[in-house]
Amino acid sequence: MTGSKNTLGQDDFLKLLVTQLRHQDPLEPVKDQEFIAQLANFSSLEQVTNLNKQFSQVTALLHDSLYAITSIQQATACLGRLIEYRSGEEVLTGMVDAVRIEEGLPVLMIGDTRVDLSQVLAIKTPETATDGGEDAGDTVVEDELRGASSDDQ
Repeated sequence: MTGSKNTLGQDDFLKLLVTQLRHQDPLEPVKDQEFIAQLANFSSLEQVTNLNKQFSQVTALLHDSLYAITSIQQATACLGRLIEYRSGEEVLTGMVDAVRIEEGLPVLMIGDTRVDLSQVLAIKTPETATDGGEDAGDTVVEDELRGASSDDQ
């Protein structure tokens, strides 16, 4: 038995088959049909084992691909947005102006500064993030004023 799973592996199956052939009664050898059936079982076991290995590889590949796709989607959602990010002990703020893909994973670019997604603390829309000048509230007020003047006519 291989491992602690209480299941027969390929090597165990082959050892049993060889032991059976070695210790068979020469006057009553294993019939051809029985021998062929055992070989077919061995072949099936080998194919199932190979499929399990391939499924494990495909599962790992899908997991890695989904992680990369999700990361790229998250990064592109940051484009044109103001982010807060940790750089060492400091918390900095900057506008994401590009996303670079390095070794299959996205890196946010703020000017020439590289920011990994793991460093991002907050994502803000530019309208809600500005302290001075026109903000989202000013835009709403201007739209309401324009609407009121057109209703008067």
